[in-house]
Amino acid sequence: MKTKLIVLFAVMSFAAAASAETAFETLRNAKPGAQTLPITEVSAQARANAAPASLLDSVLTAMHDQPGTAEKLVEWLRASKGVVESRDIGGEVSIHTWLDGLAEGRKIPAIYISPKAMEPVSYRYLGILIARESGELMLADFPESAEKSYMIASRMSETFFELGGTRMTMSDIDGHSDARVEESLRLWVENAPFGGVSVLKQRGFKTLKDLEDGLSAEYERLLLHEQAIDQMLSVPNDSNAPFLQAEMEQTRTEASAALTKLEAVKAARAQFEQFSKEETAWMWEHQGSLQ
Repeated sequence: MKTKLIVLFAVMSFAAAASAETAFETLRNAKPGAQTLPITEVSAQARANAAPASLLDSVLTAMHDQPGTAEKLVEWLRASKGVVESRDIGGEVSIHTWLDGLAEGRKIPAIYISPKAMEPVSYRYLGILIARESGELMLADFPESAEKSYMIASRMSETFFELGGTRMTMSDIDGHSDARVEESLRLWVENAPFGGVSVLKQRGFKTLKDLEDGLSAEYERLLLHEQAIDQMLSVPNDSNAPFLQAEMEQTRTEASAALTKLEAVKAARAQFEQFSKEETAWMWEHQGSLQ
């Protein structure tokens, strides 16, 4: 639980702030109307009058001005020449895709925000949507898993709090009630990384360990099948040899693919371990913004 993590932070900072609540306690006990970051003081009327493109540019600027996760997401989008635009996308409030780049093999990340997500105007809500889609794009090669879902929830939540959000406003973000967004925020608020993975596993998500176990078993099965075919090919003058040879090549291709996926999952597990350490660092650095 994230509570244990924050308690550790409180012990470490006891000498400097003995009477202060832990960051997570502050997060859980925040009162409506708590002070937020200066970004929330921007005139609502001025923001409402902004054109969609200008509004999204302003949100990206606000995200970049907040040191932390939101800043890194914007930097990645800018470095990748990413596109963030308003577009009618049916029933969704935001989507992501890849556009073909000018250079061969280069893909450009694109995020599209529905106009309905801009009314009423909320930098925090739009920032969360941008963070979600950016997270999906940045983790495009990461295996679909509980860990990936938690990492995306983390990007959303940290952006929300960096932009002045509080636990008390997760259900109604400046006039936006979004059950899917709220679920992600609560997952992060209530669970440390590995606890969040356990919660998602209970909801039906496969973990990286599940994927690794399955791929390991499949790889071993293919290796045994390859050995069996090899033994059959050792029989001289066997009329089935051409068919066995074709099956051998197919089995080797499948085994190679399984091994590649297995190695990717192992690398993802190491990446998640590093991510969990970075989460600890983020919590330490942003205790003051967790309300």
